[in-house]
Amino acid sequence: MIKRNDRYEGPERRQYVRLASSAPMEVGYRAIDARDADGGRWRSPSRGGAGRADSHGVSGGGLFVHVGNVVPGVLDDLLHGRKHLVLDIRLPGASAVIGALARVMWAEGEEGAEGSSYGCGVSFLEIDEDDRDAVTNYVIDSHLAAAREEASGQESG
Repeated sequence: MIKRNDRYEGPERRQYVRLASSAPMEVGYRAIDARDADGGRWRSPSRGGAGRADSHGVSGGGLFVHVGNVVPGVLDDLLHGRKHLVLDIRLPGASAVIGALARVMWAEGEEGAEGSSYGCGVSFLEIDEDDRDAVTNYVIDSHLAAAREEASGQESG
């Protein structure tokens, strides 16, 4: 087995406010060759290889997602930008699905002979601005709700 821990440990360099822990979001994903992403071709219907994952961290710039059944060697292609992930994200409480093209920035997990699962930090390469706004609003609303809950807990305690 190959142990992967390509996680960046330096200072935060985020452009968007992040919600590190939230209600699980349902995320569909499939890996595509980076050259197939040009000109919006990534938006074409799935051609197989799709998986389902949960995400607990999100921002307007990307998310943390667990991907499973990664065939050996594909992780290297994802980490080196030769492949990207096409994501279908369903925010908690939302009916619409948000589509995005993302690059894997870091991954942690183990790779075995039959594939494995990884926790991956992904950065959106392409996402409609209305969809990015929906994600950002979800993050802000979640932070505000948590702050209100904390404040009401302090008042009653």
